[in-house]
Amino acid sequence: MKSLDARRRRSLLALSLAAMLAYFIAAAAVDAQRLLDGLSALGSAGIGGVLALSLLNYGLRYLRWAAYLAAL
Repeated sequence: MKSLDARRRRSLLALSLAAMLAYFIAAAAVDAQRLLDGLSALGSAGIGGVLALSLLNYGLRYLRWAAYLAAL
């Protein structure tokens, strides 16, 4: 398994941040007050937990696909 070089890592991070920003802009355009109410109700610990679980989900997906491709 090859690791990502620094340039690809930066590109992936920039793309991820741009996608998150686009999502929040679209959500705010639809109903900004409802979005802010939801985020404040969740709190910073809740937001961190959601982000950590999402990262874990993508990590497990990556490992599953890596194992699947290695088996092929």
